[in-house]
Amino acid sequence: MKIQLNLTTSIVIVVATIVGFFFLLNREVPESTRANTPSQVAEKIAVGPEDLQVSFSCQAGKSILAVFHLTATRELDIALSDGRIISMQYVANDENPHYETTDGKIRFWSTGDVTFLTEDGQQTYSECVLANGPMGV
Repeated sequence: MKIQLNLTTSIVIVVATIVGFFFLLNREVPESTRANTPSQVAEKIAVGPEDLQVSFSCQAGKSILAVFHLTATRELDIALSDGRIISMQYVANDENPHYETTDGKIRFWSTGDVTFLTEDGQQTYSECVLANGPMGV
């Protein structure tokens, strides 16, 4: 009786594990975690004829697609390789002009040829360099 109970328990555990893996492998990946291609970004960010769209390659295989809205408000939309799309405003600062979110927690910096992104003061996208020129140029 004890051997049969252990065998039954083992079978139930194996079946439950297989079913769990099946659901894990076949689950839908949330759209917010998918990588963005330029065409996917174009669907999510309004890119006008006067806007400048540029790609950056960063350390650790990360990337940033930036759409600079060349209007009086000088806004920026960025699509990160982790799937997030973030809107920012230009901050005119004599020492370090940059773009940042309205709450100031995420900042997009450029110093010479290198661009980087900080979140809550920590660099999350580092050593980003121009991957391609403005699209359409």
